[in-house]
Amino acid sequence: QAYETHAYEESRLQSLSELERSGLIYSQRTSGRFITEDKELIHQMKKELAAAEVSAFVAHMKQLGITPEEIRQLLAETIEEEKNHE
Repeated sequence: QAYETHAYEESRLQSLSELERSGLIYSQRTSGRFITEDKELIHQMKKELAAAEVSAFVAHMKQLGITPEEIRQLLAETIEEEKNHE
């Protein structure tokens, strides 16, 4: 139990350090941690995450034997269905 608690705390601290390094959060010594209000940084991070997700999706589709044209068609159909459900 103590080992699990220590491992969790170490993981939590590493995650917070990574968020600080990326600029998404910042520390104020006496007040705690805060989320950045830098809209450009947030936008850039979202784009990077989205690009990684798209790359992984395309790679998985290719592993299934889906062609790029079929991928485009599936995406177009899915987007259209989502618009109809809003």
